[in-house]
Parts: sequence; C-alpha cells; structure tokens
Amino acid sequence: MSTNDDCRTTNKLAVILIRGFVIVIILALFLNTYLSSNKPTQPESEISRQSPSETIPLSSLNMTPDQFKEKFNHSAVDLDSNLRINTLTIQYGVVQNIFRVTLTNNLSILGTINPADSKIRNITVLGNPTGAFSDTADALFVINILIHTFDPTLSNHEREEIFKEVFASGPNAIGTKSIIKNQRRYFFTRSSELGIMFTISSSN
Repeated sequence: MSTNDDCRTTNKLAVILIRGFVIVIILALFLNTYLSSNKPTQPESEISRQSPSETIPLSSLNMTPDQFKEKFNHSAVDLDSNLRINTLTIQYGVVQNIFRVTLTNNLSILGTINPADSKIRNITVLGNPTGAFSDTADALFVINILIHTFDPTLSNHEREEIFKEVFASGPNAIGTKSIIKNQRRYFFTRSSELGIMFTISSSN
C-alpha cells in the first residue's frame, strides 16, 4: 500500500471519528433539552414546604418575667398599694413556660411565657371572691395595677374607660367582655364555677 493510500485511510478514520463525536454531542444536547422540558412540575405547596420559611414570632407583651416583677411592684407604689411580688417561680414546659404568683387568699396571677424569647405572652388575674366587698375591691385594684404595668402611658381616664367597657354589667355579673387599646387586648370573664378571670395579651 502506498503512502498516499495510508494518508487517505487515516483521513477517513479521522472524519468518521469527528462525525461520531458530533453526533454524540447532538444527541446529548437533544436528550438534555427533552428531559428538561418534560420534567414534572413540582406543586407550589411542596415547594413551600421544602423551602425554608421565615419564623413568625409569637405575639407577646414584650416583657420578661423579671421585668414584669419589677414593673408590677413599681406600679403598685405609684398607685399607693401595699401589694408586692416577692418571688416569681417559672415552671418550664415543652410548648410554653408558666409562672403563678399568689397575691391574696383569693387572688393570684398566672403568666404564660414563650420559651423562644422568654417574653410573656399573656397575663391573667385569677380570683374566686367570696362575695365580700373587700375581695371585689382587691380584684379591681390588682387589675388596675396590671393595666398600669403593661401600659403606663394610659391616663387615669383611659384606664377608667377600660374598666367601664369590660365591667359594663358590673364585676359580679356572669359573662365576658373585651376591649383593645394601644395594641393590648383586655379580656374579662366571670362564671359561677371559676370565678373571675382578667387577661391582658397582645392584640397583634
């Protein structure tokens, strides 16, 4: 075989290899385009579940238990009351933490705390007055101190408005009432079985 024949044979092999390589590339591009266009669409619900979502902070009264204790005692002094919180013990739970403070024989305060930021979610006055005037007066006085504690910007007149709204039927009446003021929800309920409950929480 001559040298020219060898060159022609080599050139033919090179052309065949190049054509084969080009065909492989074209097939690869075609398959990639086909598979991409026919890829099943993922439902938005699944996408939202898989993508990291922002943590929505739970509403709170923007006050820690220690801050509450200090401000409650300060408010009691401002309102000429001898009531004081001396100790505040927190009970830790899985979903939320709580604390309870006994003020009198018939009145106590219950607070729920968000474990994530240690802020108070809501605060409740619990009472089972005997019916004596002094018990009812104590309950109203504690409620007044709590309102002043969580919103000291309220004037005496504004606090009176809250009392008039939630106690429209009288503090001894059975039923529920609520009012929102300055992003605070004030909720009062009374039943013959449980006594009185007055709760302050965020309105957000």
